[in-house]
Amino acid sequence: MQLKVMPGRVVVKQRAVKLKGAILLPPNRAKLYEIGEVVAVGNLTAYGPKGESKTAEVYQPGDMVLFQLPQHLAARTTFDIKGVLNCFLNVEDIVAHLTSDTIELSAFQIAGRFVLLEPSVRAASSLIVLPDNAEEAKKENVHFSVLQVGKDVKHELFKGQEVFPDKGAANPMSIENKELVFVEQQFIYGALSPD
Repeated sequence: MQLKVMPGRVVVKQRAVKLKGAILLPPNRAKLYEIGEVVAVGNLTAYGPKGESKTAEVYQPGDMVLFQLPQHLAARTTFDIKGVLNCFLNVEDIVAHLTSDTIELSAFQIAGRFVLLEPSVRAASSLIVLPDNAEEAKKENVHFSVLQVGKDVKHELFKGQEVFPDKGAANPMSIENKELVFVEQQFIYGALSPD
């Protein structure tokens, strides 16, 4: 019997083979982050009530993906099929495609509408020492540059470009002890372009 998947959905199961290395994400009460193996895929090129939604991403059975799922939906979208727990995801819940059993940045490709950013701290050009109880805002020295862009991102972003994301919507992660963040394209509010 073959599994048929509705448009816009990807079915994943928990990865049986252990991966070398780890993607570290802080625990989040609202969202569950998992690595899974794609089992089956519905039509992703045109789905929704009028066939208006689509993705440039392509997934095949056997692909490894990092996905996010709201905690309250995890139990509602997971089913036992032939003794294996399978989760029916919306394709937009896939954060990244992993191309190797070894988790390293070269095998990690951000997906869909997500953008992978590298934060950095710059030294202030001049230093003003303020007392701890000062009312003035302290200068912000954290900057974000683009590392990878998902295939469905509509903004013209390129690697190394400085962007201005909503810091509250940026999700921290660590790969190979490198501190990174990923954010949905809608939460990038601006970018610096070359002159």
